[in-house]
Amino acid sequence: MPCLINIGIFIPYLSLMNRSGALYRLIRSMSQNEKRYFTHLATANRDSSDYVRMFKVIDEQKITDDEKLKGRLTGKAEVRHFAVKKIQLYQLLLKSLRNFHEGRSFDFTLKEMMIDAAILSDKALYHDCHSILIKAKAIAGEYEEWKVLLEILHKEYTIIQHVFEAGELEKEILRFHREEKVIIAQLNNYSELTYLNMSLRIIIQESKHGSGLSVSRGLKKLSIHDLLQHERKAISFRAKSLYFLIRSTIFISDLEYEKAERMLKNHHNLYEKHPHFIAASPGNYLNVLNELMLVHFRMHRFEEALKYIQRLRQLPETSHIRKIRSSRFRMLMLAWTLRIELSIALSTGNVPAILDQLQEQEEYFVRHALLFEPTIRIETFLALASCYYDLQDNSKAIFYLQKIFQDHELKRGGEILFMANVLQFIIHFEEGNGDLLDHLARALKRSAAKNKYQLRSEKLLCELATRLLRINMEKKYRVIYSSYLKKFEALKQVSKEQSLYDYFDVTRWLKARLQ
Repeated sequence: MPCLINIGIFIPYLSLMNRSGALYRLIRSMSQNEKRYFTHLATANRDSSDYVRMFKVIDEQKITDDEKLKGRLTGKAEVRHFAVKKIQLYQLLLKSLRNFHEGRSFDFTLKEMMIDAAILSDKALYHDCHSILIKAKAIAGEYEEWKVLLEILHKEYTIIQHVFEAGELEKEILRFHREEKVIIAQLNNYSELTYLNMSLRIIIQESKHGSGLSVSRGLKKLSIHDLLQHERKAISFRAKSLYFLIRSTIFISDLEYEKAERMLKNHHNLYEKHPHFIAASPGNYLNVLNELMLVHFRMHRFEEALKYIQRLRQLPETSHIRKIRSSRFRMLMLAWTLRIELSIALSTGNVPAILDQLQEQEEYFVRHALLFEPTIRIETFLALASCYYDLQDNSKAIFYLQKIFQDHELKRGGEILFMANVLQFIIHFEEGNGDLLDHLARALKRSAAKNKYQLRSEKLLCELATRLLRINMEKKYRVIYSSYLKKFEALKQVSKEQSLYDYFDVTRWLKARLQ
């Protein structure tokens, strides 16, 4: 396998890749079939032995940074030319992935067909070129690939005089004009909705730092946009899909879960009517199922949420779509469902049965935790910690809490970290570890302060921790438990406060202390 790059040209890219860990992320994202294909392809070429060794060390030993990789490499050539070898391996992997996926999806097929059409046109085989363009147009139209459709029209226009008789040329030119207008209208419509969706994402991102009032205003301004007033405003499948996505996201952000559910079901029905789009972009379809699971969970419709959990879990086994059967999607399904199922078990008092049932998934999650998105990772660890606390296995609960506190990718703030501090304080309070409690109470307050006490429940939990440190009589404890239980039960009914009770519900703890 020859050297792929001119190193002088790629020095800026090499520097960026070294800083960003792109090589390690790419290898972690590859399926077993993709890895086998690369190994087979690279092994066939003697010049690629260095790359194969480097690849196997990263893959088999789960290397995630340059220093560890250098320490594990034994070949002098790899270490001596380490930076060069890294970028060459990265390019070889991309080339291997291109070859592996060639012809496996409609977009690869379209690219191949357009290249074939260009070759035939260059050889003056215009009728053969036109035949391929007609087939490509049918595929591009089915999948709403508007840019490819415009490219096909342009290519047709350049060969039209060689394919049609003089008397048909005017009719064909008029057809080009009509088709072009439709394609451009659909493309512009979709582009406008894409812009609205990006605006929505910016508003949601800013909600983590800005005031609730400014976010509410932003969502309201967005929701009255003309294109978002009715599904009819979206004039293609992809535009309608974006319409439902934007509307459901706005409703979820506004905590209007009933309205969000209606939009999500309409979105789901849209995909069911156009199943080829599920195969083309399974992630978008699966995200609709995930959102439906979350909405039912938020509305405490646990039976419905569990149905979606089972549906998502079974998809890798039952789907005929190759992407959904991949290990990557199995991992995604676990990431989405495990923490929600554990939370439902906590709410329904079914923790022993569910933990026993999910033992294999729990072990898998712990082994591969670093491959999961950080927010999902720490939420799942908090759910597991709460479940083991529920089973009175405090050592296992602390084990999972420590995984949260030691997470280097975790931003020092947020509801999950705060609730992890709450659970840690309660465990040590119950065990009578007085020497630790002052420190833990301060950590709890610092965590809430970083969140700017956005939720009233946070402030009240800090207040409760302080009160518990100041009393030493059982009778007074019961008075405090009863008083705070009423306050937390009232706050738990407030929509924006509810998420704080997902993985550790302080009202259940207070009730247990009063028994």
